[in-house]
This record gives sequence, C-alpha cells and structure tokens, in this order.
Amino acid sequence: MKIAVFTVACALMAGGAAFAQDAPAPAPAAPAPGATDFTDQQIDGFAEAVVQIQDVAADTTLEQADKKSRMAAIVDEAGLDPQTFNAISKAVQSDTELQQKVQMAIAQQQGQTSNQ
Repeated sequence: MKIAVFTVACALMAGGAAFAQDAPAPAPAAPAPGATDFTDQQIDGFAEAVVQIQDVAADTTLEQADKKSRMAAIVDEAGLDPQTFNAISKAVQSDTELQQKVQMAIAQQQGQTSNQ
C-alpha cells in the first residue's frame, strides 16, 4: 500500500509540477538542493500539498485549467513556492533519504485527513 501511495504521489508530483511551469520563467536558480537542504517544514508542506493535489487530480468534474489553478493555490497554501515544490518533486526521484521522509510525511497527512 505504501509503495502504491508513493508511486501515485510521484506520478502526481510529476504531473503537478507542470502547472508551475506555466508561470514566466524566473532567473536561473542554483542547482536543486539535496534532501539535507529541505527543511522539515518544507517536506511537511510538500506532503500536505501532494495529498490535496491527488484529490484535485482525481476530480473529474474540474476543467484542466481549473485543476492547474487549484494545484497552484494548494502549493502556495502549503507555504511553498512552485520552484521549491518542483525541486522537491525532482529530488525525491533520486534521493532515497528524501523519499523516506516524504513517504512518512504523506502517510501522516493521510492519517490526519482520514481522522477529520
């Protein structure tokens, strides 16, 4: 189950990352940071955003443009800018330590969501 949830989350992160690319390109940034460069707060915000983005992505009643705007708002409400969200999305694919942190944070978010 954890693997399936993480696989879905990664797929959504890759798809969700595309919404941030619609904005004008900022000046070139430094290389994507590693897991140790992301704070626990950023990882928790990322996990919160991923869980909510999954719900938006699964909503078949929304138009694609509306989904993108809602996903962007979710990222913002989670306290992340699109560049940080995308950097975590990219780093989680190759950094096993970060993968584990994100998996645990997502599991906690899903537990909190189901308890509400």
